[in-house]
Amino acid sequence: MDEEAQDIPYLKIISAEVVTPVVTAETMGVWGTYEVVNIGTAPTTHEDSITVFVCYQGAAIHYISHEFDPVVEANGGSRKGNFHCNFDALPYPGDWELTVQIYRGINKGISDAVNIPFQVVHPAHV
Repeated sequence: MDEEAQDIPYLKIISAEVVTPVVTAETMGVWGTYEVVNIGTAPTTHEDSITVFVCYQGAAIHYISHEFDPVVEANGGSRKGNFHCNFDALPYPGDWELTVQIYRGINKGISDAVNIPFQVVHPAHV
């Protein structure tokens, strides 16, 4: 019995970077950019999203999630975007990390993830 291959979206992160590697009150938080490409054979659906977790000492303190609307087309379609987390959501000085990941939907897993370090400096710790 032959099974037919299923068309699915499958996103990979081409680039992800923190624009503010040292975060202070003046930067108004952490800012970053990303670009993804769909190497799958179907466009993205409402279940596909990019999520950025803002982590301190291994714990997710905050997250930002975006659905791909409009869709990212199949077979090489791409999308650029940005993210921002307010300074108020970064209460501790020191080393932090962003985890940028592509979420494929319930019970479908993650297709790609990147970790990016950054630092938070509060006025009392300058």
